[in-house]
Amino acid sequence: LRRAVELAVDEINNVGGVGGRQGGKPLAVLLCDDQGDPEVGERAARYLAEVAGVPAIIGAAFSMVTAHIAQEVAIPSGTLLISPASTAVALSALADQNLVWRTVAPDSRQADTMAHFATWEVLQAAGVSAQGEASASSATVEVAMVAPDDVYGNGLMSSFEEAVSASVDQVLRFSVDGLALGTGGLDLRITPFYHVPGDPDSMAQAAAQVADLDPDVVLLVGYDESAGLVGQVLSHQQLATSASLFLADGLRSDDLGTFLGSSADSKPRLLFGTNPGGRLATDGIWLGFRDRYAQRWSEPVDELHNYVENAYDATYLLAYALAATDSAQPAGSELAAALARVNGGAETTLLVGEDDALRAFNAFGGEGALKLRGASGEIAFDGNGDPQAGSVLRWVVNFQAGTSTWSIDECGIATSYDVS
Repeated sequence: LRRAVELAVDEINNVGGVGGRQGGKPLAVLLCDDQGDPEVGERAARYLAEVAGVPAIIGAAFSMVTAHIAQEVAIPSGTLLISPASTAVALSALADQNLVWRTVAPDSRQADTMAHFATWEVLQAAGVSAQGEASASSATVEVAMVAPDDVYGNGLMSSFEEAVSASVDQVLRFSVDGLALGTGGLDLRITPFYHVPGDPDSMAQAAAQVADLDPDVVLLVGYDESAGLVGQVLSHQQLATSASLFLADGLRSDDLGTFLGSSADSKPRLLFGTNPGGRLATDGIWLGFRDRYAQRWSEPVDELHNYVENAYDATYLLAYALAATDSAQPAGSELAAALARVNGGAETTLLVGEDDALRAFNAFGGEGALKLRGASGEIAFDGNGDPQAGSVLRWVVNFQAGTSTWSIDECGIATSYDVS
């Protein structure tokens, strides 16, 4: 994320800084590490807002850090906060005085995607065939959800439970010929469990509780340091061979391979990973950013981390918003007013990046609605500062033949939501 921000800053300064070559101002970024800890994040945010006096902060990455610094620092100090990676649903409902924004879709989108695909797994577990024929007039299906007890984990679990229940109910109400399971004929039981990310004992205990339940579908939520949770779940043979595993974005970690065993035989029956993102091989904006990033930082293009494109877009958005104000000391509220114009209502689309920066600076310096397309996709905000449009990618883990390693491979976009 830091590298994506620095790339954007360099490009903006290449065209003369904020506002362009005619009187442009150099853009500078001060970097602080929140260490994924809300209290450390608060100290960093206080330094940025109260000592350095920045008008805006890009971050944090983790939702629990973003929620904390939004309420403790950004909102009270009038500093705009724009996160490229915080997906928690609860951020949308903050009383934030229009100061909290994000360039990544909220988890309601990701949960909806997983629920859509989990619906078929639930119906299969209930005995429904590929032809839509049920083997019984009623069935019980167990769904387990495992997550950290925080704003990210609870939000994703709550959204998934609501979405999968509604989706299954909707399918059953279609009254498909031969589908004997009435709305009341399927007892769908959804049970939450909690783990402490990075705590081996806590993750082992949660996995054992899930195994005791013997569920048909399992939702796993966590962070990089929770990758061991997947290994703990797979250590229970019935879960590895019969359960359908759905992994949220935080568990898309290079460490997953460490816990998946040393052969393709240890791959679970179904592992369905998701994360918000719209990386299309036909999208020139994404491809251009990807290649510039990979070249600048000598990173293989297929190993770019989640949300680097969202951090890049967030940096450009702030530069554009700064160009909309003549203040020597811009306030967060001024930047928010500029971002609020990015609602998709314009006829012309501005492209995020160096090539279209001067046109974007001019457009933000004017009036009226704006429409942008960035490396992360179409950019248009709703009244909560959330992207109206968004896509959710599917990913899987595959064993590399002839090696003892696993790779995370993207399968393309699973669902898309446009501005309308």
